[in-house]
Amino acid sequence: MCPEEGLLQAYLDGELDAEMTGRVAGHLAACAACRQRLQALEELAGSVTAALQAYEQETEAAGRPLRAPGPGSMASRYQPLTKRRGIGNMIRQHKWFSGVAAAVLALVIFLSWAPGRSLAAQFLNVFRMEKIQVVKITPEDMAQLDKLFNGQGGEVDIRNFGRVEVQKPDKAEVKVKQVKPDQVAALSGLQLDLPATLVGRERAAIYIEQAPTITFTPDVEKLNSYLQKHGGVLLPANLAGKSFTLSIPPLVIADYGQPGKGFTLYAARDLTIDAPQGVDLVALRQALLNLPFLPESLRRQLAAINDWQRTLPILETRDMPAREITVNGNQGVYFGDGATNSSNVILAWRQDNSWRAISGLPLEEALRVATEVK
Repeated sequence: MCPEEGLLQAYLDGELDAEMTGRVAGHLAACAACRQRLQALEELAGSVTAALQAYEQETEAAGRPLRAPGPGSMASRYQPLTKRRGIGNMIRQHKWFSGVAAAVLALVIFLSWAPGRSLAAQFLNVFRMEKIQVVKITPEDMAQLDKLFNGQGGEVDIRNFGRVEVQKPDKAEVKVKQVKPDQVAALSGLQLDLPATLVGRERAAIYIEQAPTITFTPDVEKLNSYLQKHGGVLLPANLAGKSFTLSIPPLVIADYGQPGKGFTLYAARDLTIDAPQGVDLVALRQALLNLPFLPESLRRQLAAINDWQRTLPILETRDMPAREITVNGNQGVYFGDGATNSSNVILAWRQDNSWRAISGLPLEEALRVATEVK
């Protein structure tokens, strides 16, 4: 029997124990259809915000080895694909986009629409935005950042710009585990209705994925030295030694339908960020938006977001095109290959003070599912 979508996803993320990894790998070695499903899962975008990039890059940028059986076993004949899904494709092509680089760019994007408010309060509201605006990163932008962050010409050594620390969930906790419907609220903090059947497909399994806490501490002295050399706006001096802490909430993953013919529904609460007190936010935003290595087109787009109290920027790349859309009366976004009848679509939207997303369905069908998920 073919494994469910959630089990394949846990296999990709390296979160299964050795025995289960061996069983899944053995099945994949003999099942071409499931190998195709695995590859399709890897190619799907796994996130819709730059905030999650810091976690993805710090823990996955180096291509974290997936747990696999020892050499010589039958299961080891098939090696899990290492190609990361969605934003991970960009990470592989652009090695600089990891750890500190992701954290710096995430701060730029966050602060592009939030001058003047308490930074902690701003981040607590980051996923309560009522509007979404797509911000494009072109291949030319990526090439420019590649050149800088790869150290060509000695322009930038991003590793000197700060420190990113990842505190994983308690070792006693299983990062991804299958749960019953009545356990979802207690483990995720969401009052989520997951119908037994959606668009003719029965609910196959529900999983909860625990996430880490990420702390970014900028090296203000080194950053300001670089900024001064290149004519940039300096970071506030009182930011030295202070950190930003990002807490990512548990992710609910619900599989519907038979393997290869179903879809997956995701839900999560707002992430929260604790920020240092007493920092001049206007000066910090100005400095970040004027980082010399930011491509001019990206800088202009971020600076042009005027309705900062209600607008959430969504990054779009050539390999992950994004479009704005209305879902249940709320603004949302979908990522896909440009064909509305394709199942390679991720639809994400805000509902009831949380985020929802659907992957594995054509857009029109995903929109119908969204009306039934409360």
